[in-house]
Amino acid sequence: MAWIAGHLVVSDGLEPADAVVTLRGSAAQERDRMDEAARVVEKRYAPVLLVSVDTEPYYTQPVRGLVEAYLKKKKFPAEKLRFCENHADNTQEEAQALLSCLRELSAKDVIVVTSEYHTRRTRSIFRRVFAGSGVGVRVHPAYNSEYWDPHWWRRRRWAKTFITETMALAWSMIEGLQFSSEVNTASPPEPSAAQSP
Repeated sequence: MAWIAGHLVVSDGLEPADAVVTLRGSAAQERDRMDEAARVVEKRYAPVLLVSVDTEPYYTQPVRGLVEAYLKKKKFPAEKLRFCENHADNTQEEAQALLSCLRELSAKDVIVVTSEYHTRRTRSIFRRVFAGSGVGVRVHPAYNSEYWDPHWWRRRRWAKTFITETMALAWSMIEGLQFSSEVNTASPPEPSAAQSP
């Protein structure tokens, strides 16, 4: 059972990149992801931290402002902080929003930081969404033993995480097959007319 759970986790290792991206999640998950992403930037693997934040306020407070205050308290340099505000409802929508933000930063290589158990699905989705974009993706895990352990059957929280993520990964694989099928059956685009200067 631990072997099966271990397949949810991947790590591409750390190499220099143009940006470190942290994904949304529950409050505790976001904090863990942000702390790890900030640490990666502080170790100079990338010059900026791009934080994905919800456009919807949290108890009437803009999420962006809450993140700024949190990272300021952690003494993270404000000049290295960027935001990608979006209303994504799932990881695929978040990847699409982040691709747009990364293009604005002219980023070619990024490190995506997410929770350990979420890494395999994240890598699969981001590589699918970013295919052909010219933006390379590496995934880096943030650890939190409260939410996850490969021996998932020993605690209710771990079991809940395992079951939820396994179902989400299966659904993501089905979506990936549908996406591949749509790409393969699509007719080639019409050539665009050359525009005069």
